[in-house]
Amino acid sequence: MNTEETIEKKIQDFNGHFKTAFRMVELALICPNPYHEPKAISPDVLNALVNDIQTDGLSSPLTVRAIGTLAHPLFQLLSDEKQLRACIYAKIPSVPCIIVDATPEQIPYLEQICIPRNFFEEADMLYEISSKNHVPESEMAKYFGISIQDFQKRLTLHEFDATERKIILKAAISSEHTMRLYRLDPRTKCEVYRAMMNGVHGRSAEDLIFNLSESKFQTRIHIKSIGLFYNSIDKAVATMNRSGISVKCVREERKTSTRLIITVPKHS
Repeated sequence: MNTEETIEKKIQDFNGHFKTAFRMVELALICPNPYHEPKAISPDVLNALVNDIQTDGLSSPLTVRAIGTLAHPLFQLLSDEKQLRACIYAKIPSVPCIIVDATPEQIPYLEQICIPRNFFEEADMLYEISSKNHVPESEMAKYFGISIQDFQKRLTLHEFDATERKIILKAAISSEHTMRLYRLDPRTKCEVYRAMMNGVHGRSAEDLIFNLSESKFQTRIHIKSIGLFYNSIDKAVATMNRSGISVKCVREERKTSTRLIITVPKHS
């Protein structure tokens, strides 16, 4: 059995009740579900979802069932009509899908399938298949159509505990920002969780995480000796004097501190 067949079998074992597969499907091959009445979606919500998908990708795979043939494949949407519409507007050629082998009579029972409901459960499934069943991460990434770096980033979502997941899902932040949250230190994470529990949700929560993660990776300069600081001042003054600008620095020693008075002429 090759790697692809192994992954396919593990996904089927993971879901259990119905035979399922997880693969990329061309968007043009997915048709609406005739058993569900189309839902009204406001333009603002749709545009926001389009932007999220273009930036971070789908938050979870679409669920479809195969209704075509091997020669002429076709798939019927079973869940997440909103994401399908957004993908159409975003002009995405292919999307990740869970393909369910079910007859029309079985559709009412599809809630029995252990389909990931969010990016945390999707990460749990990836971890289950990759780590516990010894499938190499490189092969998993190739199978799901993503880079190994993206695959490893998604696996970090598996590390969040139940309480953290509840807070994050209620705050409605994207998987990408949740991955950024994972890289923050524990104290900063607690600050973010406290803010989200106090009502900071959506874009506001994402902006908070982004700003904190950016500041974390900024380069910081540490001067351990005060003498190095004084030397830097002296060199800067000397450089200015050599360039023809008469700069003076007077140092006054006090009991608990040193006062520096730097005089710079207004006109050189």
